[in-house]
This record gives sequence, structure tokens and C-alpha cells, in this order.
Amino acid sequence: MSDDPLFAIGPDQPGHDPESGQWGAAVELPVDGMPLEYEAFTLTHRPSYLCFAQEILGDPGVAGEVVHEVLVQLAIDWSEALRSPDIVVTAWGMLCHAIRAEVRRRDRDPQLLVRLARLRTTLDRMRAALPDTEATTAADRDPDADTDDPLMVLLATLSPRQFDVVILKAHGRSTHFIAWFLGTHPSTVDRNLARALARLDDGLRPLRLLHPGTPDHRRGERR
Repeated sequence: MSDDPLFAIGPDQPGHDPESGQWGAAVELPVDGMPLEYEAFTLTHRPSYLCFAQEILGDPGVAGEVVHEVLVQLAIDWSEALRSPDIVVTAWGMLCHAIRAEVRRRDRDPQLLVRLARLRTTLDRMRAALPDTEATTAADRDPDADTDDPLMVLLATLSPRQFDVVILKAHGRSTHFIAWFLGTHPSTVDRNLARALARLDDGLRPLRLLHPGTPDHRRGERR
């Protein structure tokens, strides 16, 4: 996890004014001549961008304005953005920075920092509660062993990043929020989640057959 995910995206993004600290101010979307690729990009990413912005900012109206500004600036810089190594990553960086600038502008840093600190505490407590995988290897092989919770044993076998993603998902956080919180990209979150769920599913399948009451991890899969 990034030491300070609030600053994981630097300020050197298209449309950012380093003197005023504002982002994408007073720009209008060109109504004519936008390529189909831009329209497809907008249709694909705008819904998840809106959900993410609202999750951080807590206001649907403000979230809509921020996302609109990001997409406007992306339209203006479209030719330049296409020359970047990955336009999806470029747009993600623009969105993260725009949201961060809006948090600062509205003096919401303290509240947001408290929310993030609580999530870090939750992850730390969950990680501390994990069993010692070396000590529980024999119990893990024995479905009838009444020692550690089988799900906790399996969670202990995940990589740190996979564990963080699964726990944050189980707490109802969106893929985009998790990516921002961990200082990574949503596609990386999706990959880690898929690998973690596959590992958990493989481990829990025999337990579900022998013990039908075993909890189903897929309840934490919603996005």
C-alpha cells in the first residue's frame, strides 16, 4: 500500500494549474468533431468514474462536475493522450488528481484522512487476526479439524495485496476506491481480486461439500 495514497498521483497532469491549485477550470467540451474512440472511452468509463468520485466526495452533484471536467480536459488533450503509453492509466491519473484537488478546495482533507485511517486500522486488525499458516498446515489439510476458521486459514495464504483487496471488497468498497486507496490501477485490483477469489474458491470447495454451512466468500465480490 502507498504510504500516503492521497498523494499517489502527482500534480503534473493535463489541465492542472499549479499556481491556483485548480483543475480543469472554465473549459467547455467541444461538441463537434470528437472521434468515436473518445465517445467510446467516455461511455465505458464515465459510470465508474462517477461512482468513485461520489464515494470520495460524498456529493453526487460535485462528483458529476468533477468527472465532467476530467472528460472535458481529456477531450481537449485527446491527441496528446493518445500518444501516452496507456490512455486508460493517463485518464485515471487525471481523475485521481481532480478529485484530490476538489477535496482540498472544499477543505475535506481531515474527514477523508479519518476515513482512510479507519480502513488502514481495519486491515491491520484483520491481518493480525490471521493464523500462522505454518502452524495450521496440518489442520488445513484436515476438514474435520476444529482449530482455526478455514476461511481465515485460506486468507492467510493470500499475498498482502490480494488480502487487502478482498477485505476492502468485503467492506463494500468499489474497485476504483480500492485502487486509489492502494495507490494502484483498477485493472490491477481486478486481477488481484480474481486470483484471490479463485484461490479461496479452490480451498473452500471441499469444505462446502463436507460442511454445507461453510460461508460463501463470493458475497464480498460486489463492485
